[in-house]
Amino acid sequence: MTKFTSLFRQHSRPSDESVPSSSPQLVASDQGSLETGIDGDRLYEICTPAKGRDIRLDIVAVHGLMGHPYTTWVKGKDPNGKPWISDFLPSQLPHARMFSYGYDSQVVRSSSVAGIPEFAANLLAWLKLRRSSESEKQRPLLFICHSLGGIIVKKALIVANNRKDEVFLDTVKGIAFLGVPHHGSGVVELGKYFAYLLRTFTRHTNSDLLADLDTRSKVLSNICIDATHLICQLRIITFYETRNFPGLGRLIVDEDSARLNCPNEEAIPINADHSSICKFASGDANCELIGGSIVALATQIIGLPLPTELSIKPPASNLPQPTTTQAPKLTVHIAMWGERDVTSTLTSKIKPEQTLEIDTTHDIDTGDPWYLVHKVTCILYSYAGQPLRLMVTHDAAGIFSIYPGRVEPVSFIAPSVDCTSKSGSVGPGLEILAVIWGGMLGKHEPVDEGTMGKIYTGLKVECTNAFFGFDGYPNEHKTCQVFYRMKDDLGTVRCKVGREHSTIMLDQL
Repeated sequence: MTKFTSLFRQHSRPSDESVPSSSPQLVASDQGSLETGIDGDRLYEICTPAKGRDIRLDIVAVHGLMGHPYTTWVKGKDPNGKPWISDFLPSQLPHARMFSYGYDSQVVRSSSVAGIPEFAANLLAWLKLRRSSESEKQRPLLFICHSLGGIIVKKALIVANNRKDEVFLDTVKGIAFLGVPHHGSGVVELGKYFAYLLRTFTRHTNSDLLADLDTRSKVLSNICIDATHLICQLRIITFYETRNFPGLGRLIVDEDSARLNCPNEEAIPINADHSSICKFASGDANCELIGGSIVALATQIIGLPLPTELSIKPPASNLPQPTTTQAPKLTVHIAMWGERDVTSTLTSKIKPEQTLEIDTTHDIDTGDPWYLVHKVTCILYSYAGQPLRLMVTHDAAGIFSIYPGRVEPVSFIAPSVDCTSKSGSVGPGLEILAVIWGGMLGKHEPVDEGTMGKIYTGLKVECTNAFFGFDGYPNEHKTCQVFYRMKDDLGTVRCKVGREHSTIMLDQL
């Protein structure tokens, strides 16, 4: 009988900051070949903070199609490689408990008949078991998902919402998506890939899982639609591949498919293919970018400062000497929470280092301008000598930061329109800076030139989906926010707001 040892216990970084968990482990044989070590779907507790240290965050990694709770997170095919979820992350997040969810995602050589709904329900059951005490039930939760894993997590949120499990939903604070096909061409390419596998391996295929992932299936499209309002309340980082998948000569999940296009999403391109986007080691460039971004997200969730120095950085002697420079001045020109002007509230929170941290759940506490309706927060800001930028997010979406060098995931600054098309008493003195319809969900660009031309010509905005040509916040009551300035008013930025089905008049400003 082959003797087994725990891979996660073997490779967890020895430290007084964290200790391997005593929960069931994944194993490798003494010959070095990997074995699954999975006796059914399971949530593996892979690392726990040291005794006496408070646990402030649970992190759950969920692998993708044809994946594995261990090898998915290991660079290359080295059986002695270290998974960064149990090596790098615990070293940087000593207050976090790490899990890896394993499930039978094999479409070939599998006797499973489970599909996405079953995997999602199973994940929720394991989370309930692993987080059973009162303190655990209240502990913030962060998911890290690759490929199909992201679809399963979104389905789990939908199931929890249908069950009215508000306690669980309130603890989910953020998700890091790595190459997850939310919609569009990515699903098509995955469908082609699965069809190829099905033709190649005609026996022992998981037909139920393949059916869920077929491009004609309603499972994926329904998950995408039903999860939108849940995802848009969270802190989201999306990492998308930029290298073709070996053997296919194309991207598996392209940018359009990988991006949710939510205002609360930060999208980051990664120099990797669909498989290697989640496989790296401490010290790699992708570990610094992906791992470091996840560490930053986690520290924002639990309200702790970033580690003073990430272990992935090269020795200090190889780093250029820091120079002391004064940060450029941050100006919040105008900030709107739904219909309410919160400019002064947010301006008062600008720190001496010219950064601004916004907790969209608590900071904007000036009286609810539209009770029981999801609202959008828009902040038009700039740094000295730099162009205007517009941050768009939702209430209860978590913590967001404005800092020098920040790049907004989507620029909603309006395109310029020929002034000769303008009419009315306002004339060419009106400059519309941005028009935000709902939360601009599903949009990764500002309102188009044609719509802007209608606004300038008629000097009014009809707050309807028909006027804009898209639904800016599906299944929700919406507002329209028009940011503008007059050339004869010293450049002061102002905003007019209208609720859905109303009309914003711009001829008397």
